[in-house]
Amino acid sequence: MDIRLTNGLESSVKCLTALFLLQILIIPAACLCNEYEAKTTALVNILLDETGGPNCEHIKLGAIQERAAIEYAVHSVNMALKRDGFDIKIQANTFDTCSKVQNIKKMVLKALVTSEQTCPEPPLLLGFIGPQNPDLLNETRKVTNVFSTLHILGVNHEENKYDDPRSRQETEDIVYLYDHYVEHKYEIIDTTLKKLNWASFILVTDESELSVNTGNHFLTARHALQSSNPCVVGDIVRLPRDKADVYMFYKKLLLQLEAGHQDGLVIIVNEMSTILAEFLRKFGTEHPTLLSLNKVGIGAWQVPNNNQFFLLQETSPPEMASEVGPFINRTAFNQFIKQEENEMKSTMCVNKEAVECDKIKLSEDILYNAPFDSSILTPIYTLHLLAATLRSLHRLKCKSEGSNLCPKLITINKADDLNTNIRRATSMYDKELNIRFAMNAEPLVHIYNVDLMDNKLKQVAKVHRSHFELLPNRKLPVKPFPNENPTKRPSCRHPATDLSPALDNELGRNNDGKTRKENTFGGGIDITRNRIPNKDDDARLEDTTVKTIVMSTQTSRPSIWHFIPNVRNIESTDDYVNIAIVLVSAGSAFFIVMICVICCLWKIFRIKTDKGDRDGYDNRSIRSVESGARVRMETRQKKRNSRPMRRNDSERSARSVE
Repeated sequence: MDIRLTNGLESSVKCLTALFLLQILIIPAACLCNEYEAKTTALVNILLDETGGPNCEHIKLGAIQERAAIEYAVHSVNMALKRDGFDIKIQANTFDTCSKVQNIKKMVLKALVTSEQTCPEPPLLLGFIGPQNPDLLNETRKVTNVFSTLHILGVNHEENKYDDPRSRQETEDIVYLYDHYVEHKYEIIDTTLKKLNWASFILVTDESELSVNTGNHFLTARHALQSSNPCVVGDIVRLPRDKADVYMFYKKLLLQLEAGHQDGLVIIVNEMSTILAEFLRKFGTEHPTLLSLNKVGIGAWQVPNNNQFFLLQETSPPEMASEVGPFINRTAFNQFIKQEENEMKSTMCVNKEAVECDKIKLSEDILYNAPFDSSILTPIYTLHLLAATLRSLHRLKCKSEGSNLCPKLITINKADDLNTNIRRATSMYDKELNIRFAMNAEPLVHIYNVDLMDNKLKQVAKVHRSHFELLPNRKLPVKPFPNENPTKRPSCRHPATDLSPALDNELGRNNDGKTRKENTFGGGIDITRNRIPNKDDDARLEDTTVKTIVMSTQTSRPSIWHFIPNVRNIESTDDYVNIAIVLVSAGSAFFIVMICVICCLWKIFRIKTDKGDRDGYDNRSIRSVESGARVRMETRQKKRNSRPMRRNDSERSARSVE
């Protein structure tokens, strides 16, 4: 504990020392803290991967679109604040990380100094947007934690990690705009494979966390055991790190293609790279291939001329592209086009005449102009979220102090008040000051395919989650019938559900619970989780995995399971026992319902019967009263009639005596 604490203090001291040194070296002290008007300006620092390559000279199309999205969002939120009567504006400062861990700390220090956070009275810094890369984020937080600065990110790559409250406490300085991204991306690829009638495939990913987690979802998804879903054959293969290793990578991949019974090759990558471009250029026309890209940057000239090649390009909604388009920096876009033209001539046009290459105009490339990167949603949604938070905080802290940023708001506790209100702004409340911005960021994918009629790449469909829409007058080259050969299914790789510790060891796990290293080309990290080894590596695989897969594919489960929610269909349980349990449960429920119905009917008829009895009793009582009255009247009349007769008798007796 002492060693860790000492290391943390040393790291903090180093960061603070570097900050003050950078403050002295970059900007003169006289003009360092006078750039921003603290009463009217709130700052946001944005860390972008604008360039790449060894010397940070490679321009990225996605970064150009992200900058345009930032300008559009800043313009929109400032206009909205002004319209609502606030004399406040949000200013966004962007910094290029060059996609390098070595460069990130320098950019973060520069961002903090540029935003005057080292000044005696710093302006309000709402937080950092990015970086999305987990490695860059970890290095960034080592510096920003000193200032209790919040990071707002778009996609949560590790969805299960933040479900634990303890993990959530460790990441209080991070806010994710949208979740379940990996599940939605998996659903899109799985839906497309079903439309293509693919039963099995070899899976290739790059080293990005998003691609790896999406690939692992094909092994860990619960319904992946169903025979109707395409499955992965063999291990997940990783793209090589060096361009020179592409040929050896293909040779190994070719051995798997020849030995397996798969329908094609699925490649999931985060963005286009020189290694992937080299692989597609040399070997992309030989096998049916599905390429899933998260970021824009691939050109139509890089897509293999193969009718069985399907490009899944993730994009933003069309309305976003129409709004962000006018803010594109045309100078930067032309520089990107020039860069791609030079690369095309150095790779594709080496053995061709220059005149033929000059006919290709990349400025009209369908993939450079049509789709807008999905990453533009993150800065747009974040800046709207921060504007909503600023409104809320102004009403709480500056109730009667004008429309500017009051001192209480400028000096707000970022670790508590600011971060808490940003999180509150993402939740649904009854009050208007706590709003939820409509952060609908589910992946939208456009599918492109080469038309054999004119050998041009065209968009043929679009997919949103499980909704597949084929465009008008477009055809998707699919297999004539689904491949339901049961011999292909046992070769697929699926982890067993709820493996016992003993079975984990049999399937290649150590006692510590760690997965055995993956035997892939080039070495490196193990990108598979809870995976099952090949049949060649473990002779007992037939007793575990194959039986599980055969049961899940060939055993016809009763249709009643589809009507019972949250019922776990375990293969080791006897079907007859399950059916008996279901029938007993259903019979008991039916019996209880019938008793309730009978009780209700009995009460209803009882009430009616009692009412009839009371009516009859009342009628009888009225008649008896009337008859009694008649009897009494007759008796009185008889008495009256008998009295005179008695007088006559008495008179007669008296007279007789006389």
